[in-house]
Amino acid sequence: MGTRGRYRNDDNVDLIERIRELEERLSKIERTNQLSSSAINSGNLYLRGGGLVVSRDDDFAQGRVVIGSDTAVNTEQGMIVYLQRSQSVESLGSPGSPGSILIQMTTVEGEDPGFNKFPTFQLFDKAGNTLIADTGNSRMGFSEPRLSYTWWSPTAYTTTTSGTFSGFAQMYWYQYHPHLSISVFVQNDVGTSSDVRVVDLNSGNVLISENAIAGTGGAVGPFPLNVDRELTSNGFGVNGSANWLEVQHRRSAGAGSARTLMVDAVALDLS
Repeated sequence: MGTRGRYRNDDNVDLIERIRELEERLSKIERTNQLSSSAINSGNLYLRGGGLVVSRDDDFAQGRVVIGSDTAVNTEQGMIVYLQRSQSVESLGSPGSPGSILIQMTTVEGEDPGFNKFPTFQLFDKAGNTLIADTGNSRMGFSEPRLSYTWWSPTAYTTTTSGTFSGFAQMYWYQYHPHLSISVFVQNDVGTSSDVRVVDLNSGNVLISENAIAGTGGAVGPFPLNVDRELTSNGFGVNGSANWLEVQHRRSAGAGSARTLMVDAVALDLS
């Protein structure tokens, strides 16, 4: 007759051996790389401690991150990684609408002869227009946005004695920002006042004006003339659309000369 103990009995069940087997199995599981290949058809995948990847719902109302979506550029296969805005932000109703994509990164081998290069990184505004993109072929810089640089002579004042507006500076504003701030200095004779304004030459509309600038005999300013993009004829066009602007002035009071100098034009966001 066998003896019964804490880990042994006469039923030939060796608990010590079972525990050793379980320890070996757990050790193998701990040493084995997990999730080398997997498919998730529904629900969420949470990465604790290192990161978080969540597909929140079927209609993507809260936005989503897409990693490794197949694409083709110039017939060559590649991959897209993008971050999608929530519908409440894009306000366009469906995930496929323009403006639904916030950031997109594209990778394609592109080694075939005649392959046309393309931006690999793009940032879009809420209407789907490109805000920032890297280059197609160059190794440095970016392709969007385009920036214009102004220059002027610090002594090249334009003089008028007329009570009718006349232009003294023109520019094309390739719009990427909501506003364009044009700065001017004024040097009117004592007792003479002037008006300065910015006009959209495509429509003829006055966009902004600064009136009754009193003369002191010396230079005063700068006066910022802040142009609202939405008031221009191309204001609701895609980023990069050109607006043809002219800065004009006139003598509004007095018998002397009115002089104006444009010194800067900076695109910025004043919204």
